[in-house]
Amino acid sequence: MLGYAIGSFIAMLFISTMYGLGYKKITKNLSEKIHQAWKHKGARFVILLLSAVQAIAGIALYVGSCYMLYKGATYIPDPEYGFLYGGESDISVAWIIFGLAMAISLAADILKGIIILTFAD
Repeated sequence: MLGYAIGSFIAMLFISTMYGLGYKKITKNLSEKIHQAWKHKGARFVILLLSAVQAIAGIALYVGSCYMLYKGATYIPDPEYGFLYGGESDISVAWIIFGLAMAISLAADILKGIIILTFAD
C-alpha cells in the first residue's frame, strides 16, 4: 500500500499544480479587472473573506488527506480479522477528501471571478 499512497500523493500534487498554473494564467488575463474591483470596499471584503475560507478549508482538507494516505500506507492487518483489508479504503477516502478540497477551491474561485467581473468598472 505504500506505493499506492506515494503515487496518490504525487498525483494529488500534480493535479493541484496544474490547477494553480491554470488559475495563474486566467488571473493574468484579468489583472486589470482585478485592480478595478479592488477599489470597491465591499468587493474587497468579499474577495478576502472567500480567500480566507478557501485557504482554511484547503489546508484542513490537505492535512486530512495526507493523514488518510499515511494511515492507508502504514496499515498493518490484524490477524484476528483476516488479511482481506490492506488500507485501500483509507486511500480512497484521501482521494474523496482531496476532491472535496478541489471542489471548494473551484467554487471559491468562480465566486471571486463573478465578484471581480461584477465590480470592475
